[in-house]
Amino acid sequence: MALPSRPDSQHWLEEGIATYVEPVARVQARELTPQRVWGDMIEGMVHGEPEAGDLGLDRTHTWGRIYWGGALFCLIADVEIHKNTDNKLGLQDALRGIVNAGGTIDKD
Repeated sequence: MALPSRPDSQHWLEEGIATYVEPVARVQARELTPQRVWGDMIEGMVHGEPEAGDLGLDRTHTWGRIYWGGALFCLIADVEIHKNTDNKLGLQDALRGIVNAGGTIDKD
């Protein structure tokens, strides 16, 4: 919900955010353990890796690339944000900024 609606070619970002952020939020709410979430992520992220003939996230519309490829993108973005801010900010902060600027799923 923390992102304006994307064109069909970019649904990987919408679904990837949901696939990555929702379990992390459930850990923060103490509904899941970090071990369970990271175990599931390790098991699932392999489905997001490009295969032979892959045309990139915008043009490869398979289940694995849309959900797990998008989640893998979010994981990398989260790590890079943490690295570049001396661990002061992460992807959640970026998503909060998008929401605060009015960029929610009910917008295009």
